[in-house]
Amino acid sequence: MSYNLEQDLDYIDIKLRYYQHILGIDPDNIADLSIDFLLEKAISLASFTAADAREYAISGLGAYPPAILFLRNIRIELITNIRRFWYMQQLALGASSG
Repeated sequence: MSYNLEQDLDYIDIKLRYYQHILGIDPDNIADLSIDFLLEKAISLASFTAADAREYAISGLGAYPPAILFLRNIRIELITNIRRFWYMQQLALGASSG
């Protein structure tokens, strides 16, 4: 089976639209977006800082509660997947021009 560029780009587009929907971005304007904008939106989602960790430690609660750790993990996976599919898209577009 040979490589199908159109099918690959369609799959990547579906995935990127899915992640845009999660971030509350209109999926129809993907051509107008940059990877930086998508990552900034993902990072701001459920963002917890070192100051938050210190506050928990000072209050005697110890480290982050499990719910916050879960949300941080989901945010990290979201960022990783956005980067992965954006990179895959750039590779596919480069293959189409070469």
